[in-house]
Amino acid sequence: MQYIGTDPRAGVRKAGVMDFRAATPVVIGNHLLKDLPALELAAIKPHLKEFSPRPGTVLQEAGRGIETVFFPDTALVLLWVVLGNGNTVAAAMVGRDGAIGMRADKTDATALTRAVVQCPGKLFSLDAVSYRRLLSDCPTLRTVVARQADRMLAAAHQTVVCNAVHDVRQRLCRWLLDAHYRTDGGALLFTQETLARMLGVRRTTVTMVAGGLEQAGLIRQSRGRIEVIDLDGMQRVSCACSGVMPAAPLRHDALIA
Repeated sequence: MQYIGTDPRAGVRKAGVMDFRAATPVVIGNHLLKDLPALELAAIKPHLKEFSPRPGTVLQEAGRGIETVFFPDTALVLLWVVLGNGNTVAAAMVGRDGAIGMRADKTDATALTRAVVQCPGKLFSLDAVSYRRLLSDCPTLRTVVARQADRMLAAAHQTVVCNAVHDVRQRLCRWLLDAHYRTDGGALLFTQETLARMLGVRRTTVTMVAGGLEQAGLIRQSRGRIEVIDLDGMQRVSCACSGVMPAAPLRHDALIA
């Protein structure tokens, strides 16, 4: 498992990093960044680094200090709650609609979740020291951070409701729709084992449910890959939770963690 943040075993490892201070103009697709006022974005850009981590890369570890803020662009990141016995529960999904590590507004902030890259693509990183310094000069960015607690609490409440009242088929459609909306809409890199962990069910249950969705012409599966091919049909089958926390674009109040 590759770590970009703090690796409890091997320190910090970097992969494919591009420093904008020596780079040509960059196109930013992350909604939180690109929707900032021009002056704020201009102040932040020199501190951003672009990189493209592999699936499975850990960006932050639960319970450890936050050293970097990450802004997914074309990559998709899953947030996992780590239980005392080491098991994990999927808590949220972050793509171009939000950011990871924005609790770093405080010097002693620790991560509440493990953030793992699920689908490969581009991310931007901002070191926590520069982030805290920029907060004093960027009022819109401060507003986004101030809304963090309410949005994360709302997302947590909705996940509890979804897990309690909706069946596996509805919840699987919800996760796949959320991922589809947060990417370019191509094939999603989800193994059935990962989906089973996300849903809290056996792998055989995922096999059966996903097979039914494929037979209905809603998705297409290949080894470790799923593609949504009937968006309207998936929306009809999914629970309403997929529309409660919209993925794109959120205009200054994106989901953050």
